[in-house]
Amino acid sequence: MQTMLDAIYVDEIERWWTGQIKKSMTDFEQRVLASLRPFQSEERLQDLFDAFEVLPKCEEGKYWGRMREDPMLAPSLLVPITRGQYFATKCAGALE
Repeated sequence: MQTMLDAIYVDEIERWWTGQIKKSMTDFEQRVLASLRPFQSEERLQDLFDAFEVLPKCEEGKYWGRMREDPMLAPSLLVPITRGQYFATKCAGALE
């Protein structure tokens, strides 16, 4: 099988495919990889991922029960909310 493939992709076709692959690799390197800056991000981007965890009032009893019986399970009742949701809820007086 390999011999057949080698016979098919020779000369012009081989050079064309090799050129296409090299061109694509170079293009990807220039457009994507060159623009990456590992471990450097904008602060406003980081704010999008900042979250608060809140405990819904209806789960409070269950939370304290779990804290006594199996503290590792208690945090599973917390609900993540964004910074914006937290402050909006706080301004509305819905947080204790």
